[in-house]
Amino acid sequence: MARQAQLESWWRQASDLLASGSPVRALPLLKKLAAAMPNDPAVHYNLGACLIEIGRPGEAYPHLKHALTKGYADSAIDSLFARVAAWFYSLRRFDEAIGVLRDVLSRHPDNTQLSIRLGDLLREVGRFGEAFVLFDRSLARRIGLAGRDSAYLLNALGATHQNIGALAEARDAYGRALAADPSLIVTHKSIRNLLLNMPRLGSEELFASYCDSARSFRQSAAPRDRFAMIDRTPGRRLRIGYVSSDFRMHVVGLNLLPLVENHDRDAVDIFFYSDAGEEDQVTQRFKAVAAGWRPVAGLDDASVARAILTDSIDVAVFLAGTFDANRVCLAAYRVAPVQVSFHDCATSGLDEMDYFLSDHLLTPQNTSERFTEEIYCLPVFYQYLRLDAPKRSAPPPVMKAGSITFASFNKPEKINDRVIALWARILSAVPGSRLLMKYFDFYRGPEAQTRIAALFAERNIGRDRLEFRSGHDARGNHLALYDHVDVALDTFPFTGATTTFEALNAGVPVVSLWGDRYVARYAGAILCHAGFPEFACVDEEIYFETACALANDPARLSELRSILPERIASSPLCDGSAYARSVEAAYREMWVRFCAAES
Repeated sequence: MARQAQLESWWRQASDLLASGSPVRALPLLKKLAAAMPNDPAVHYNLGACLIEIGRPGEAYPHLKHALTKGYADSAIDSLFARVAAWFYSLRRFDEAIGVLRDVLSRHPDNTQLSIRLGDLLREVGRFGEAFVLFDRSLARRIGLAGRDSAYLLNALGATHQNIGALAEARDAYGRALAADPSLIVTHKSIRNLLLNMPRLGSEELFASYCDSARSFRQSAAPRDRFAMIDRTPGRRLRIGYVSSDFRMHVVGLNLLPLVENHDRDAVDIFFYSDAGEEDQVTQRFKAVAAGWRPVAGLDDASVARAILTDSIDVAVFLAGTFDANRVCLAAYRVAPVQVSFHDCATSGLDEMDYFLSDHLLTPQNTSERFTEEIYCLPVFYQYLRLDAPKRSAPPPVMKAGSITFASFNKPEKINDRVIALWARILSAVPGSRLLMKYFDFYRGPEAQTRIAALFAERNIGRDRLEFRSGHDARGNHLALYDHVDVALDTFPFTGATTTFEALNAGVPVVSLWGDRYVARYAGAILCHAGFPEFACVDEEIYFETACALANDPARLSELRSILPERIASSPLCDGSAYARSVEAAYREMWVRFCAAES
């Protein structure tokens, strides 16, 4: 009797502590209860919830599983499992995160968003075959494939095809998604992303498609007097608002840090509207320089627009709007007097987007590409954090292996039939050479490998000449892969930006092809700013000759191994202070123009 009274007392105390927001104090009581009552599902549920609250989700998982096994029913338990999965994901323990989500999905097989979340994680770790099965099974449950849920699933199916480079299949799935729900913005963004990779797409078709999708972003016109009361002093301190889901370990976040960490605090106050879910050490660097930090994940567009308007932002900067969870459609709300597209890959198609930042190499005066925005050219568009140079100037691997290793660390979706045709010519012309490919875990399974190997086989290049690697490596381990590379081959029409910079920093030359639009000139612009325009080729024949000449000149490769890291570090690509002044000057000129136009 006394034992039962003790247990009831512990239970009351623990419940009161949890209700009052004191999980740390409740924990020892719940642990004693779990030891004394190992088969009580409510005790294990509350212990699991408590452990999650104090930041120990890994320990919570077995208790939540135990509660579920014993038949515990609570509407909150699935959300707790989702938090456990997110924790495993943040620790890069992907297989465990997948296992947790499978647990939850087995209980809710018709939950579309859960299916997509699990499928997205399967895609990220290269388990594309499982993702296809999951999406096909989920779609089979929806008779007629109509409505928003079906559209979301078809969009996820299209993204899976795109990840492995099956662009025609991706386009078909996206088209079916729009047929199911023509207003689904995520699919309009997916199609924009896909079109950038299409090798035979003309500039007019690209522009027309972007303008067509922009119609789905439209909002009712902003009041003409929305900014009537704003202080139009041309030289006053400006309030700059950056909007992105990438204030984290992400290429856009890393490109932006040299700018925001060098902003002149006497000239600008900077605000961040972050759609990133998980925060990391890069996020903390953004927070450290922020005049205002606004987490907006989970908010609808209208709510985010109100938050930006409340902060009286002068210049709203929308980052990489086509990609990830970024919100190019926010510009349609006219949230600031000046609105700027930065690090996107083509026009927004929106009349409300005032400027598109670029430079003269990315958008030369004779470009055939069209924009709804006014192009504003900086002296240099790209900016990178300085990377550590290789600790020693190691000779290129050909010196030891006796044969050349070409490489591409770009996404499989960028490796189209035209790219493979040119690369196959190069491999045929350089006896014994091989091609190394890697992009995170995308080559973990057979799907992407099989497509690429088949296209090479059609051009008489055997599977033995191709090497596929996979892995979610830490950045240092990823960069170390360049120790095994002699020459990097760039993709087209969607060329590599960060991959080009990283290769050059490792002493590896990059051979690229100039194209006729913005994304087709990334690598060429970086090569020119780094001081190596000879590797930015004007046609495929010169690309072929340049790659072969490098492969047949080990002495040149050895020289480049020594000089490239120093040249890249001393180039305008790694001068954050000068870069910040140029971007601030751009914002100031845009602001002055606004003031003059309004007056």
